[in-house]
Amino acid sequence: MIEKKKLKSALSRSGQRVCLTTDTWTSVQNINYMVITAHFIDGDWNLHKRILNFCQIANHKGDTIGRAIEKCLQSWDIDKIFTVTVDNASSNDGAMTYLTRKLKERNVLVLDGEFLHVRCCAHILNLIVGDALKDLHVSIVRIRNAVKYVRSSPTRLQIFKDFAKEDSISTKSCLTMDVPTRWNSTFTMLDGAIKFKRTFERLEDHDRNYIAEGDRPTNEDWDNARVFVGFLKIFSDVTLKFSASMSVTSNIFFHEVCLVQETIREYSLYKNYLLSKMALRMQTKFNKYWGVTTSEKINLLLYVAVVFDPRYKLNYVSYCFHEFLEEESANLWTNKVEATLRQLCDDYYTRLSVTKEYHSQTQSTPVETSSGQGEIPSNSSSASCGIGIYKVRAAVHDRYKQSKKKDSYDGKTEVTRSHLNRSHSLSR
Repeated sequence: MIEKKKLKSALSRSGQRVCLTTDTWTSVQNINYMVITAHFIDGDWNLHKRILNFCQIANHKGDTIGRAIEKCLQSWDIDKIFTVTVDNASSNDGAMTYLTRKLKERNVLVLDGEFLHVRCCAHILNLIVGDALKDLHVSIVRIRNAVKYVRSSPTRLQIFKDFAKEDSISTKSCLTMDVPTRWNSTFTMLDGAIKFKRTFERLEDHDRNYIAEGDRPTNEDWDNARVFVGFLKIFSDVTLKFSASMSVTSNIFFHEVCLVQETIREYSLYKNYLLSKMALRMQTKFNKYWGVTTSEKINLLLYVAVVFDPRYKLNYVSYCFHEFLEEESANLWTNKVEATLRQLCDDYYTRLSVTKEYHSQTQSTPVETSSGQGEIPSNSSSASCGIGIYKVRAAVHDRYKQSKKKDSYDGKTEVTRSHLNRSHSLSR
């Protein structure tokens, strides 16, 4: 109870805004569950993640989810919510509509909740790649058959491991099966199985009950699998970045989406029919959720986060828009991002002016940080990214740097703009 009081005090203090993530699911016993997690930064700029509630809910309807979140916020005395991240289930649209309406009445939302709803980027990427793998290639099916055969019996699996040791192959991370709802599990299955190609061949020679010849992976299947893995690794690494929970991810969204778009565009032009077909399918799904000319589902705060980064600013966002869009659309979306930034500045200026005196007298409540919870690890790790990713990412950045040199970019422009904004704010 003491720890809960400390956390409650920290979450409800003046000026503190909290971001929420929530998810619902149904157990094998047909019971509906929901979890609500708070993410916030304390007075010492430490990032925290705390589970606020884990409970049963009656159903997955939007109003039911919305009421459960509202009740949780009331029990923790939280009213200053910045964003709520949910997956793309249609019921979550209803939940966000309900929550926005309720919180808007109390005037506690930034810009009346216009940017409250954030769609889970990892879930969207799962939908994009999953659509490309919907009609699985015969090579993937055959390798899955082989993996399933080995894993369906403990005795068989042990024999397989013994053969692998004879081939001097480590079995520390052995074969894994994929699941229909997570495309990256297919990537993991293929990536793991490729290492044991010789072991599968040895098993085929010694096991009379091995799967039928037409269902066994051939040399061509293994070659195709290597191509698939090389292609899917980029998306797997991006998924892992989006799924991080103890590091800030809003500032990497734009970079990763540009990487995904650049990769899809590049592979759609490949002579390899399998890859180009997969890439074209991905592009259709990409346009539905992240294509700025076809979707209004993107939360513009994810673009603003890049503008706040002094290494990139609005100029970089504008450049990337012009890389992937027609001139008119690129200018339109650049103006949208800038307008959103100005709206945010005006909103915060107004709110902080009202609460400045009170806030200066309020001491922040320290939040005890357990092992690793207050640290913000780097978002870029050379150990987790493939060389292909760096090549694609470097290509976009290099073109941007070259464009700055050609255009003789005037560094005073944004400084002057910042000064004018400040003068405008003071005059109010």
